[in-house]
Amino acid sequence: MSKKRPHNKKGFMIIARKKGQYIVIGNQIIVAISDINYRTKQAVLAIRAPREIAIVRCEELDNIDQEPLDAISKAKTGEKPISD
Repeated sequence: MSKKRPHNKKGFMIIARKKGQYIVIGNQIIVAISDINYRTKQAVLAIRAPREIAIVRCEELDNIDQEPLDAISKAKTGEKPISD
């Protein structure tokens, strides 16, 4: 019997990790928690992925109202997001 993965309202899987722990996405992407600053409430991520996979911080995208996965897909292809 498999456990149901917790998701939030936007469909993102919720995973708790501690410093030094990591997750594996598919068989090519590793995301590790490199450091956690409890004062600023920021986690530092270390990401290992093939060069052809775009890794984009959402705040760097042109249109912040866009769904993140759609925006990342467009950033990977070089397509500019369409503003309303």
